[in-house]
Amino acid sequence: MGNIFSNNKKKSYSRREIKKMEKEPLKYFFPNFVKDTDIMVIFHFLECYLFQNLFSSPIENNLLNECKVLDVGCGPGTWLLDLAATYSSARFFGIDLFPIFPREIKPSNVEFRQGDVLNTLPYDDDTFDYVHQANMLSVFTIEEWFFVIQELIR
Repeated sequence: MGNIFSNNKKKSYSRREIKKMEKEPLKYFFPNFVKDTDIMVIFHFLECYLFQNLFSSPIENNLLNECKVLDVGCGPGTWLLDLAATYSSARFFGIDLFPIFPREIKPSNVEFRQGDVLNTLPYDDDTFDYVHQANMLSVFTIEEWFFVIQELIR
């Protein structure tokens, strides 16, 4: 049994790209490469098991009524894919620095994009009804968090 990445064609990174990524000042404790994303998927299912839900915010009514959800730092997109399977009338958008999310095989109500929240999110103000970001507490400096929070709420 595998996950959504088991049989997908994976982008290969050159040694130069990998060395550059390794030197970048990321403080994220999960892997950034496609071959290592299984741990992120497992962590998602562990969280779902522990909390018995995909979210703790009171957004269920919104999800049933065509809302737009953004997941910043979506990784492999597992959280969005699970939501999309349950809430087909909502639209889901994921953005991550590394393109480890599904690019071809995904539900029609899910879109993924490569991008960096520190370089401004590529969406207009008030586009989303709900913005989600998880497991990224250690990624940004205190100064960066001021900018990130402003991006998440605009």
